[in-house]
Amino acid sequence: MSSIWTTSYQATTFATLILAAVIYGACVQQVARYAFVFRGDSFALKIWVYLLLALTTTGFILDSINTWGYLTGSSIASQQLYAIEGALAGITIFVVQIFFIVRIWTVRREARPDSVYTTLQVGILAVMALASVTCVMTITGYLTAPTFPKNGHTVTANLRKAKIALDAALDALVTVSLSALLQAHRNEFSHLRRDSPLERLLVFFAARGIIMAVFQSLFLILVFAENYITVGAANTTLMPKVYAISMLLTLNNRKTRSGQSGPGSTGSRPPRTHASDPVDLMLFSLQTGTQRTHTDLEDELPRSGRASPVVFASSKGPPEEVNMHPEPDDFDSALGDLHRIRSAKSGTHHHDM
Repeated sequence: MSSIWTTSYQATTFATLILAAVIYGACVQQVARYAFVFRGDSFALKIWVYLLLALTTTGFILDSINTWGYLTGSSIASQQLYAIEGALAGITIFVVQIFFIVRIWTVRREARPDSVYTTLQVGILAVMALASVTCVMTITGYLTAPTFPKNGHTVTANLRKAKIALDAALDALVTVSLSALLQAHRNEFSHLRRDSPLERLLVFFAARGIIMAVFQSLFLILVFAENYITVGAANTTLMPKVYAISMLLTLNNRKTRSGQSGPGSTGSRPPRTHASDPVDLMLFSLQTGTQRTHTDLEDELPRSGRASPVVFASSKGPPEEVNMHPEPDDFDSALGDLHRIRSAKSGTHHHDM
C-alpha cells in the first residue's frame, strides 16, 4: 500500500529520526555513566534520571513506529500512536524543564537569599511549564477523541504553535537566569580540561540550557514559516532527546566526589576533598580499567594543598598521569565564597560584641 504522505514530509521525518537516534544513543551512554559514577546521589534524583530514560526510550520506539507508518502506511494507522507519542514528548520536556527550574531555585536561594524575585521568577517559569504540558495534553485529547471536531485541525495547530512558543520563551528565561547566576564562575568545568574544547563547550551550553533554547527557537521560527504539520512532527521526535541530553550532560559533568546529595539539590554536595585526606581512587581505577602503581598516596601529597599527579599503569599503552585536583564544581564555586564571607562577617560581629 502506498503512503498518503508527501515525499518532503517522509524525508523530513526520516532524517529527523536518524538525528534523534544519535542523540538517544548519547542519552543511553550518559545514563549508564550516571549510574556508575554518581552512586551517592539522592534516591529522588536517581528516580528522576531513570524516569527520563524510560520516557525517552518509549518515545524513541514510538518515533520509529510512526516514521515507518509515514513511509508505508495510512494516517488512520498511525494517528493514535502519534497522539501518544506527542503526549510522551510533552511529559519528557516537562520533566527536564522542572529540573532546570529547581536548579534555578536552588542557586538563587543560596546565592541571593534576600531577593524578593526568586519566588516570583520560579513561579512564572513553573506556570509556563504547566501551560506547555497542558497544550500537549489538550492536543492528545483531540487526536484520541472518538469523533474529531470540525475545527480540530485549527485548534490543534494553534495549540502546537502556542506550546512551541511557550517552550522557547521558558528556555530563553532559563538560559538568561543560569548565565547570570554563574557568569562569575567561568572555570566551573575546569575538571574537564583533559577533554576536547568541543566537549567542554557542549557541557557549558547544556548546563545553562542554551542548547534547548537554540533548538526550540529554531522550531518556533519554522512552525510559522513552514508547514506546521511537518515542523510539529520533527519537533515531537527531536526535542525530547535534546532536552534529555541537556539534563544528563549537566548532571554527569559535576565534579566527581563521594557523598550524598542534599534535599532539593541537583547534584552531589559532599564535603570538599582536601589534600590531607585519603583519596579514594577505586572509582577512577574502574573507569579506566587500570591499576595504581603507587599505593602510599599520602606520602606523595605536597604541602601546597593539591594532590600530586597519580600514575596509572595500563596494559594498552604507557602509564597515564592523572592530576587529582580537588576543585569545586559550578555551585560550590559560587556558594563556597558566599558561605565563607558570611562566616567571616558573623565571626567579626561576635568578636566586636
